[in-house]
Amino acid sequence: MTDPYLLLTPVLALAVLALARFVGCHWVFHLEPVPDEVPFVESRVLGAPRTNFDGWVGMVIHVGAKPLRVTQLGRIMLTASTAEHQVKLVEPAGMGGGADLGMPVTFPIGTTSDSDSTQGFAYATLQPAVVLKANTDYYVVSHEAAMGDVFHDFETTTVTTTEVAEVTSGVFYDDDMPGPGYQPAGGSKNTYGPVDFKYEEPATE
Repeated sequence: MTDPYLLLTPVLALAVLALARFVGCHWVFHLEPVPDEVPFVESRVLGAPRTNFDGWVGMVIHVGAKPLRVTQLGRIMLTASTAEHQVKLVEPAGMGGGADLGMPVTFPIGTTSDSDSTQGFAYATLQPAVVLKANTDYYVVSHEAAMGDVFHDFETTTVTTTEVAEVTSGVFYDDDMPGPGYQPAGGSKNTYGPVDFKYEEPATE
């Protein structure tokens, strides 16, 4: 004799799947939605190429009204890199100082832009992710070496970004003259590199 419970099992399974399709899997199975990772930079204009600097270069951002959970950092990689590059987040301190936020990410030799990056950026995951406070300035910077890979000067390098933050200027830190610390360069939308990051949407604390 066939067990009636065995006959009912596939019927119940199909019923649950049909309900999930109708009202949404997250409601039936109580799944938390996975936030999307969104690139901050939507488009860029590249300025003059440079290979004559030892130090950190990048951009100053001012976070908007909501905190940002940054999950990845990026650097322009139009050709395969010939040296390692570190990219990091820095919280500014007075008189050119700054405190690193989390650990830098490292791009190994031979890194090229991600296949899904329309702007030519390569990204590496922050471990752990870093939460940026609302209405606060931060630096996103990449370490460059003289006679190394090309980066682009701030004067005519600009980026268009999402509205979660704004780029207020480029920024640099000269390894050969560390006294002044981090120094701004240019104005709104200007950046060295360029550099980028990905954040979770919706932003979470």
